[in-house]
Amino acid sequence: MNIGVFRATIAHEEIMKLDDLELSYLLSAGRIVNDLNHFSRLIMAHHNGMHVSDSTESEAQVVLLYSTLTLLAGKCWEAWLLVQRSSALWNPEKHLIGQTTIDCLDQLRAQFDIRVLKAVRDRSAFHYDNGELATLELFAFRSKPRNSKVDFLLGHQTGNNLYIFSAENHIFAILDKFFPNSDRLEQLRNLERSVMKSTRLLGVFIGKSISDIMISRIGKHNISLTSVDMEDRPGFGESRLAFIVRLDKSDAELNGPFHAS
Repeated sequence: MNIGVFRATIAHEEIMKLDDLELSYLLSAGRIVNDLNHFSRLIMAHHNGMHVSDSTESEAQVVLLYSTLTLLAGKCWEAWLLVQRSSALWNPEKHLIGQTTIDCLDQLRAQFDIRVLKAVRDRSAFHYDNGELATLELFAFRSKPRNSKVDFLLGHQTGNNLYIFSAENHIFAILDKFFPNSDRLEQLRNLERSVMKSTRLLGVFIGKSISDIMISRIGKHNISLTSVDMEDRPGFGESRLAFIVRLDKSDAELNGPFHAS
């Protein structure tokens, strides 16, 4: 089934009918959906990249997948904070949003009772210098079996470097705390399920709430829709994003002591 896309156009003077709270929400919420959809495409691209015959590229894609998931988890939590800060808009007495949108909001409240997204946001998504996380990471690393190996990819140029051991240690330091009785694969699946469900619910709620506010305050007749041509566009599941790529010398510095000149 070919799902349509439309370009919506509204005169600036019509948008100016919104009050400051409504307009502020509209501007921030639109950016949130842009980010959520962007990261969702990266997640799909990394999933597809895992299923290749090149085992090194496949391993790199696993690392990138969960790196992207932590960023998306952080975005989801920040988005939820905006929805909460905009609570005056959801007051039934304002009659801005419809019942289906209210139902979506109830689903969001239940979803964000799960605190793993906040933990990932606080400890991983946007921070590197975090004392609590450093303690967890050191403990996780020192707890590894003595016969474990430390793996990383080192290219002639830094653009192909990937420190696998650091990524693995980081994500499991967080997940061990939240899913202590689950094996590694199940921990990762739990995180992905939580992040992707949150992304979907936020996208639906924000899309509906923006439409409800615009229709309520501006009117459907002031919104012009033009169809966007969808012919020959790739499917969502066809996304690809390679990590290990050929680079020109001018693109990045050489790594130095690990390589002979």
